[in-house]
Amino acid sequence: MSFSIVEQKPAAWNGRLGAFEASPFLTSTWIECFRSAKRVPLYLQLQQDGETIGLCAGLILEPPHPVLRRLYRTLYTYSGPILRRNDPGSVSAVIDGIIRYARDRGLSNLNFGFYDNPIMFRPTEIGFNANINTEYIIDLRGTWDDVQRRMRRHIRSKIKRAQRSDLSFMLGGSESDVESLIRLLESTRSIRRSRGYHDYRYYYIPYFQRGTITKLLASGLGRLFILSHQDRIVCAQLVVVHGARAYGLLCGTNQDGYRLGANAYIWFKAMSHLHGEGVQWFNSGGLPSDDSREGLAFFKSSLGARAQQCGGGHTAHLGGRFLNLFTVAYENLPGGALKHLLRNWITCRSGE
Repeated sequence: MSFSIVEQKPAAWNGRLGAFEASPFLTSTWIECFRSAKRVPLYLQLQQDGETIGLCAGLILEPPHPVLRRLYRTLYTYSGPILRRNDPGSVSAVIDGIIRYARDRGLSNLNFGFYDNPIMFRPTEIGFNANINTEYIIDLRGTWDDVQRRMRRHIRSKIKRAQRSDLSFMLGGSESDVESLIRLLESTRSIRRSRGYHDYRYYYIPYFQRGTITKLLASGLGRLFILSHQDRIVCAQLVVVHGARAYGLLCGTNQDGYRLGANAYIWFKAMSHLHGEGVQWFNSGGLPSDDSREGLAFFKSSLGARAQQCGGGHTAHLGGRFLNLFTVAYENLPGGALKHLLRNWITCRSGE
């Protein structure tokens, strides 16, 4: 059997995804939002004996200086690759083929993200350093009554109380709406810190910035759900949607929103809207690393979400052991400002 990789243009890429139940993170619409001089989109059609068996889309991360090209020139994907068969044997054969391709292209390593990437294998089984995350996926299949029956009774009661609070739901998209989302993200962050939880970056996805939100909404991939009370926005949620899959990226609520139950009601309204669009799987994302994770897991499960291991991983340096010593030396640096600076410089994130 012969394995081959064919590079594709972005214009026809989303049409090829139609043969797979692909995540929004594999679309050219998503990938192109991150294009820059140092982040170059790449679209790969994976073939075996002339048949398409998978697709892979991501960014080639170019180093800031040409002298570093042999050390750090990575293929990064947010999710995937997506394959027709996910057994370890098939996956191993595909990964071996992608590694050969990457070496031919002069790439230093592969880094596959885990976002909305349910796995049927362990990355360590195919020679990867694993990066596993548990995400909570809501099943929107069936009728809307079916979806509501999968919610726990207490969350349905909370939603009914919120419905009596005169909250208005709408789809946003203006720059003013985006600014409201950011203010609400800051509000949620401040509220969590006041309760003793860890500080965090709400732009947690690599290379995601303020301008990415505008690009996602303009492209049609993003949905901005908004709840208002007495003409004042109290809660907002950003979701990306492709075909049967959706992913909740960001959600922010202020003090009034929490008091009115908007933090739960926004999920209910988002689920209803997405169900109406024909979405079947709504990924609510993962959990934080602090003490709030158990409560958040309970909340997501109450909406009907089920825990699903999602995973990716990264290779060692593809140039061999000698070059990999530099990578190991960097990874073994103690955490702190120096390592943070080097990471941003190497991966072209200094502009974030």
